[in-house]
Amino acid sequence: VFHPHELSFDSFLFTNGKEYVVATLLAVIEYFVELLFFPTSKQNVFFIAIGTLGCAVMQMVRTASMWTCGSNFHHIIQEGKDPNHTIVDTGIYA
Repeated sequence: VFHPHELSFDSFLFTNGKEYVVATLLAVIEYFVELLFFPTSKQNVFFIAIGTLGCAVMQMVRTASMWTCGSNFHHIIQEGKDPNHTIVDTGIYA
């Protein structure tokens, strides 16, 4: 919706450097270690519901922040000031 011409594969977290790859690998290892030592924890409906709710709430926060920024939102971190950019201090940023 905002700056679609700038949206590309690099806009997503797949190519964010070795730190991101290491963090992702550690998360996957953590998952399988928990599965090995605490197999029933992955079947607990309470934890599944809490995790799903957390993901849904944070996606709503993310979407609200993008809409609040409007044309000031970019998919890629900006290294210089766009002349049309304004500081957003309303909505979720208030």
